[in-house]
Amino acid sequence: MKHICFFLAGIFIAAAIPATAQTRIFVDQQAVGANTGASWTDAFTDLHSALATAVAGDEVWVAKGMYLPDGAGDRSARYELLSGVRLYGGFSGAELDLSERDWQMHPTVLDGDIGTPGDSSDNSRNLLYLFRPDSFTLVDGFVFRQAMADDTTVPAGSAGNSGGALYIMANNGEAYPAIRNCIFERNTALRHGGAVYVNGGGSGSVAPVFDNCRFVQNRAVMGSGGGLYRRGGSWVDRMDVIHCTFDSNTANANGGSIFFADSPRTDNFDIAFSTFTNNQIVIVSNAGRLQQGSVMHVSPVRANGASKLIVKNSKILNNKRIKQFSAGQSTNASFSCDPILLEDGNFIIEFDSVFFNKNVATLDFETVGWVKFSFNSCLFLEDSISGFITTQKDSDTSKIFNTNFYDCWGGIGSNSNVFLLENINSKNNINNRFEIVYNAQWDAEIVANNLISLGNKYYEYSTKKLYNSGIEIGASYSLPIYKRQLSLQNSSAFDNLIFLTGGNVNEAVYENNAFYLTDTEYYPMGLFTQLNTQEVIFHNNILNIPDTFNSPVLIKTNNQFDTDPQFVNPEAGDFRLRPCSPAINAGDNAAVVIATDILGNPRIRYGTVDIGAVEMGDLYFGDHAPGVQPACPGSANGSIDVSGLEACPPVLYQWDAAPANNTPIRTGLMPGAYTLTATDANGRTAVLTVDVPTGDA
Repeated sequence: MKHICFFLAGIFIAAAIPATAQTRIFVDQQAVGANTGASWTDAFTDLHSALATAVAGDEVWVAKGMYLPDGAGDRSARYELLSGVRLYGGFSGAELDLSERDWQMHPTVLDGDIGTPGDSSDNSRNLLYLFRPDSFTLVDGFVFRQAMADDTTVPAGSAGNSGGALYIMANNGEAYPAIRNCIFERNTALRHGGAVYVNGGGSGSVAPVFDNCRFVQNRAVMGSGGGLYRRGGSWVDRMDVIHCTFDSNTANANGGSIFFADSPRTDNFDIAFSTFTNNQIVIVSNAGRLQQGSVMHVSPVRANGASKLIVKNSKILNNKRIKQFSAGQSTNASFSCDPILLEDGNFIIEFDSVFFNKNVATLDFETVGWVKFSFNSCLFLEDSISGFITTQKDSDTSKIFNTNFYDCWGGIGSNSNVFLLENINSKNNINNRFEIVYNAQWDAEIVANNLISLGNKYYEYSTKKLYNSGIEIGASYSLPIYKRQLSLQNSSAFDNLIFLTGGNVNEAVYENNAFYLTDTEYYPMGLFTQLNTQEVIFHNNILNIPDTFNSPVLIKTNNQFDTDPQFVNPEAGDFRLRPCSPAINAGDNAAVVIATDILGNPRIRYGTVDIGAVEMGDLYFGDHAPGVQPACPGSANGSIDVSGLEACPPVLYQWDAAPANNTPIRTGLMPGAYTLTATDANGRTAVLTVDVPTGDA
């Protein structure tokens, strides 16, 4: 608590500085005036001079041009910014107000190429250094490029071998600056943070904000965090990365873009509206799982609570690994975690509205504590979505919901004792599997609702062939003393199955599911007979095949066999039910787990739940909207035709103007509004008002 109070006190003191105390200092290499920094005409020509003059509350405006930390080849020379100073770049040199600046049109470049042009071995080791910057400290509108932090004489993580472009020092201190509208390109660190290193070691609390920044082609040669390395958590929770792009950054250890070495604090690491593309880790040896996280790697150390990463409204595109050896195996994932020194740390990761495309793997987590994750409203397209999670403790509930998997390879495993799958579209994937992984040594269950499976295949490695398949929902082997339960409710599949399978499963339950099958066997499990399962309950499902599969563990009740569920257009992904589908009002209400279907419509619309992923709603018009014939002025010659209503006959049509007229077509109508209530054989209704307009005379 004392950390928070100290931070707030800092805000109070800084806010108390009167506006008249603020000084604006100008820098322009082309200025020919008095070199005092008092105006554009008399601007400092050397950025060092301006920064040496500035104090907390001041602004430094820097005109376009290339600025070198040293002109005589001193590689240790760097720019240093005091806490509380706001440093702006991107001016033409004529602006009077900040709103007139166009930082992209007039780039201000801090360049590390101070020696032989094009020879990076004699470049600056660090470009900008911040010491314990407060929340009023700002760096805005700069290009940082060609730093080479390669000092072999200092410890890893020190200025000189880490954070080539920007080094923020807050060891046993605090750092809350904002870095805005900046570009970090082609910076290199021998150890960590090719572009940026944030040092919040010891009792430090660090949470810099990166807003609208680009990290391009930065590299950590022998360390982690190709773009950004942050050491330490924060007592203050802030948006860490927003509206940023990380493109083609590389690490030879962990975190192609970002590495976060957490500490026991209270903040989350938040990423929003950002893009990560073409980032990579370079795997230099077959040394197990030492190199992970082409996008981001987290080292969780919070045993009381958990490190938490939240990614929202972002794109994860084409991130991968590069192997520099041929033998053996290696692993990689876009997001990964493991403890540095086997600390007892817990980890939570949440993805919300994230697009994954053409990455090599998604998750790879290993902790001495526990891990749980959630995916909400995400899209995986042509992605490798494998997830490998190893934990030592029960991790509560993980969840995938409102998420689509299209043309992908693989699936995701959880170590949580509850794994929820809700509102999932799976189409044209290979080996699509969601499971409780093998080392979950406690009671565990998977509960799946509102799944759709279409066009999925299974690749058999022994034959190197693709076979018709579906979605696998499974549990790997565990000790017999632990219970494994799998359930699938209100889901649909066309020429695919959704399997409940695994090792030592106590109970597998299929309820209220609709399947249309064209094959007699689906890999890898055949049909619904299960191996290593004590009991399979098959209740209230509908299938277009006869009841020919049996097993001593299979209990079948109230199913509709040899019955077409009548999907509207399943080949195109439309799993709505046709008006006379036998699945309408045919389910078991007791099996309903969530209140909506896969489209977000309410369940149990007409007393009894429908079978399948989509609940039928009110009657609706398909391809034929109501036909209306206008009436001539003063004449009763208008008409209405609602025969295109999608309904199961017989249909009761009740018109407000003529209740006895139980037909879909009304003629002899004056201009005006007419209301119809229609009810079909399944009890579904529609109430609509149709206007008959006045035609031309």
